[in-house]
Amino acid sequence: MNSIYISYSYNDILARDIVEALKSSLLENETIYYPDRLLFEYGQDIKQQLMETINKCNYFICIFDNSNPNIMFELGYALGKNKNIILIGEYSDIPYDLKDFNYIKRSDNINEVLIELNKRLYSDIIHDREVICYSEYRENIQRVVNEQDFLDKISYQDFEKIVYEYLKAQNLYIEYPLQSKDNGYDFFIPKRNCLVEVKKYSRNSKISLSVIRAILGTMFEMNVDRGIIISSSEFTNSAINFVQGLKQEITLLTLQDLLKIDGNFNSVFNKQKH
Repeated sequence: MNSIYISYSYNDILARDIVEALKSSLLENETIYYPDRLLFEYGQDIKQQLMETINKCNYFICIFDNSNPNIMFELGYALGKNKNIILIGEYSDIPYDLKDFNYIKRSDNINEVLIELNKRLYSDIIHDREVICYSEYRENIQRVVNEQDFLDKISYQDFEKIVYEYLKAQNLYIEYPLQSKDNGYDFFIPKRNCLVEVKKYSRNSKISLSVIRAILGTMFEMNVDRGIIISSSEFTNSAINFVQGLKQEITLLTLQDLLKIDGNFNSVFNKQKH
């Protein structure tokens, strides 16, 4: 049976409610561990006791809070021990290097959180999520272009990772912020002083002028010379016309464009406005 460790902040009321709900829903012979509040305040050799407790579990659930050093310590130790990690939190708060782990959106609806936890704790395979080999970026992009079901099925983080692997394959050094959604862009190409924003839209939707204005504002704020928007869908005519009238260099790319310039991505930076 499962033994589960939950890492959370006692000051987080919603996190406490999730823990109590999970404790009530445990199956017979299952064990749940969590940091004792009194242990944190008065115990001796706290870290050693935490590590020993985490060693006992086969699932590590983290109600994510990157401002809490105890949570970050426990998560780091669990990662080092190759525990089965399940993160609960807002996607924008989770560092990029952790976004491949099982992730459950934080919600005030405790039942929804428990349902998602049960899927991960009691199912060997999460059937509604396809396993993607991100390094096969060209095949993945072709599938997104050709298969509407594949585009609908993959998450935003899956799509972002596919684009990231594509850019790496173009011999570009890519940096990403820890909280890209709060910073107004997804990747940064320092050699070109260029921001990259990735947009996953349904096939019937188009990228509008508001998206262009948003990245333009971020470019001004960061004193960046160039921006690139990569989208799963087309761009509106107003967005295209707006970009053409700008002094700043903003390039609009669809997935079809990525396939055409695969291996020659630097041509994007060589284009000059007339």
